[in-house]
Amino acid sequence: MSKKIATFVIAGTACGLASAQSTLDLERAYTAELMADAANRSSLLQGAGEGSGFTMTSGDGSSTLTTNALFQFRYVANFRDDNNAGVGTDNDFTHGFEIPRARIDWSGNLINDNLTYRISGDFGEINTGGSNNFIVTWAYGQYEFEGMEGAFVRFGQFKAPLMWEELVDAEFQLAADRSVTGETFSQQYSQGLMFGYEAEAWRGYFAFTDGINSIATNYNDAVESDYAFTARAEFKFAGDWARFTDFTSWRNSDYAGKVGIAGHYEQYGETGNGAPGGGGRNALAQATPGEQLLYTVDAAIEGNGWNAFAAFYGNYTEADNVSNSDFNDFGVVAQAGIFVTDQVELFGRYDGIFLDSDRAVDEDTFNFATIGANYYFFPESHAVKGTLDLLISFDETVGTTNPSLFGLGGVGTAVSPTSFLGQGDDTEFAIRGQVSVLF
Repeated sequence: MSKKIATFVIAGTACGLASAQSTLDLERAYTAELMADAANRSSLLQGAGEGSGFTMTSGDGSSTLTTNALFQFRYVANFRDDNNAGVGTDNDFTHGFEIPRARIDWSGNLINDNLTYRISGDFGEINTGGSNNFIVTWAYGQYEFEGMEGAFVRFGQFKAPLMWEELVDAEFQLAADRSVTGETFSQQYSQGLMFGYEAEAWRGYFAFTDGINSIATNYNDAVESDYAFTARAEFKFAGDWARFTDFTSWRNSDYAGKVGIAGHYEQYGETGNGAPGGGGRNALAQATPGEQLLYTVDAAIEGNGWNAFAAFYGNYTEADNVSNSDFNDFGVVAQAGIFVTDQVELFGRYDGIFLDSDRAVDEDTFNFATIGANYYFFPESHAVKGTLDLLISFDETVGTTNPSLFGLGGVGTAVSPTSFLGQGDDTEFAIRGQVSVLF
């Protein structure tokens, strides 16, 4: 081999190794940036997700604007009986594609680090009722008090500090979406004020709002409650608060754990020119003026490549001046995940709904299960994630009960966030394949 050829080969090899090392360094830097970004937003949904985003800074450096985005693309195959009540015949197999979420986030600080904000909008089907119209979801400002580290006030539109499953963003769930029980008891978005304080071992939140599921409403809208209060307290016995931004725990992670308790009370029916009840709240609320009490106890633990979460939900409703109208409903969720490689995570979930026996339904117990796997394209990063899961509904959900009670699609409904459509017999199946891209 001539000296020129040898020199060329050595130089080419060196360039290749340098390029590979550069790519590896970029991936490591990107992962580190994502983890640092999540750690900086360890408090209750302080920012816009884990994506690195694009940041602009004002000329004097006092203000910032970061743009993040989430895109989820999903295939669903649903299997039902060919003669299920309320649905008709020849509807035993339904499949197709959907975009459950297409979210854009803007977040940052204004003038100083103490005043922050988040504005988010979604084109996705789940958040817009299937119309693909752009709708504002998160829209709030937040001020952290000087001299009181960890204390803040939030004002605008956000999720009341109630069900933890709902407070963890969609891109950080174990399965492709939240549980049926979570959708049924969910608080969704509210408008109002929230005060919070985070210490080393505990944190607490108190909110005064227009009531659960009062997204994008005017102050006199019948959807809103007359008044609503929400409180949540959490106690951490291991790890950092940043660990609970998602439900996943990477390999080589330390042990972490927390427990939480929360409650929500609202009175409704007098707002909106006396319109009875309105169309808001969750599926368990009364359709006439009354009151609703929601409460939950939950716990999360994480370790070296494994995680577990469990929650108990309670719901009490009573209609005004209506005899025998008080109902107590309950729900449970239990899930766990474990990494079998650095990029493959297996998971399983059980959730159940137990309605009050006095409700006018033939069936009052409903059980669901989900099993699946996640593939993380970049180790220790949610930036690009593939999910494949199987969902099973063990009980009848249509015919004796309105399918919307469970967030199901049902007849004439465009969107099913749970991927179940409902049927008049037990054992409905759904298979989902999803790609989630976050930046």
